[in-house]
Amino acid sequence: MRLSRLASGKWLYPSLLSVVPLICSSFAGCDDQAPLSFKTCETVKPTAERQGPSGWSVVASGFDRFNVTDTMGNSADAFDPKSGRVPLTNPFFVGEEAAQVLLSTQENFGISLRATGNSASIEIKRHNQKSPEVYRYWDLAVEPKDRISFFLCSSGPSDLFNGKAKIAPTAAAVGPAALDDQAPDVQLTSDGPNVTISATDPSGILAVRYSLDGIYFEMYKGVFQVPCGRDVVVTAFADDGIGNRSQFHTFPVRC
Repeated sequence: MRLSRLASGKWLYPSLLSVVPLICSSFAGCDDQAPLSFKTCETVKPTAERQGPSGWSVVASGFDRFNVTDTMGNSADAFDPKSGRVPLTNPFFVGEEAAQVLLSTQENFGISLRATGNSASIEIKRHNQKSPEVYRYWDLAVEPKDRISFFLCSSGPSDLFNGKAKIAPTAAAVGPAALDDQAPDVQLTSDGPNVTISATDPSGILAVRYSLDGIYFEMYKGVFQVPCGRDVVVTAFADDGIGNRSQFHTFPVRC
């Protein structure tokens, strides 16, 4: 698996064509892909009872289009301030290939993202004091100009769709666990050429990955050996049980 620095460490926080009540997962129109209907929201069941004010936040990295459409046909791209405005939404942060948008939970919205081809990730959060929710999608398999679409319904988020199939979250949590935003602790040790990586977190560890070149990563399955006779730098990171990702940890090994 290849990762870019954009997908490492903490979240870096980055057009939907509307034919009401439809949205298209294609930016070229609906002729090459089946349109996605806001009727999808009728099938999204609430995951928990909510009390008090709440709101959505969507953080996406590895994309150059982040379009939001409401059921009235209003549409805007978070990367283009001149593209329009959608009521009850606010582009909170916009950077290179990354953006964060805040949305009301009182309306249904269609979201469509266009990938750059770099490592792509999405985090969806419902901020609610009684029953928060979080859905994290790491290391999405995308090619340049691929589209990912989904709905944020007042009842909850729909499945993500890449034009061919649904995409399951890397991890998700509802309730108090969703408030945990602490990344796991990662430690690297060596004994000669043998390298051990350990990761700990109260929510458990979902995965640990490492690389010998900082670009291509593989799953850590146990103690491994590095070649002797030259300096080697091992890079590792871990995802905890609800998808919080650690920063990259580097460890020079010489034997």
